[in-house]
Amino acid sequence: MFDAHPVPTPMISTSLSSSDSPVPGSSDWLSMQSVPYRQCVGRLIHLSRTTRPDISYPVSVVSRHLANPGKIHWNAVKHILRYLSGTRSQCLTLNPSDMVLSGYCDADWAGNVDTLKSTTGYAFFLGKSLISWCSKAQSKVATSSTHAEYIAAYSASCEAMWLRSLLAELNLLSSPTPTTLHCDNDAAVKIATHHMVTPRSKHFEIKLHALREHIRDGSLSLKLCPGSHNVADFFTKPLKPAKFNTFRSSLGIVPCVST
Repeated sequence: MFDAHPVPTPMISTSLSSSDSPVPGSSDWLSMQSVPYRQCVGRLIHLSRTTRPDISYPVSVVSRHLANPGKIHWNAVKHILRYLSGTRSQCLTLNPSDMVLSGYCDADWAGNVDTLKSTTGYAFFLGKSLISWCSKAQSKVATSSTHAEYIAAYSASCEAMWLRSLLAELNLLSSPTPTTLHCDNDAAVKIATHHMVTPRSKHFEIKLHALREHIRDGSLSLKLCPGSHNVADFFTKPLKPAKFNTFRSSLGIVPCVST
């Protein structure tokens, strides 16, 4: 795949399903036995977690089909490789700036066509440098988009508390001010900030409301932001090339400069 024709994004706007998996013993199943699907996805997982957050979402999707991949799943993996082939010059950059910790969180409601589970995505910056990111399926089915967004905000708040603790131990926490977490769902922000109880929120798990405690004790500040500015959207769904490139640059993934 080194000389493969490059593509502008690592995933096209289609959903992969377990229904695309071959029947064990069939000719398609036998032909897939010689394909290095698991080995390739394993290497992509490592890459997505270390230096290439721009492939986090598609890698999380193809990794759901490790048990019985089909040709469509393998084509999706090769699509990621084609993207990487054309972006070998891209790298994650760290820019020395202020030491203010901030984050973004988002969720794609019921994006998994097999389980109807949502996808959580978040990104944390220290100044202008991306230092932590995530794209993963939620453990339970969310009953609404607000529920999915609230779960994503809770997951992001757990990461924020860990990062704050780490930075405090390293004497790098710039000030005791709250860490700002941006969310593009107004209802989720209001439920967390104003302790609202609505028909859409009264069934939320109690552990999710730990988010409220972080806001109450001044560790976290949940703020509404426009969806067009929420870079965590990058980790929850396939994006059109223009938006993909904009968010990729916002995350600090830019062409490397040789020295």
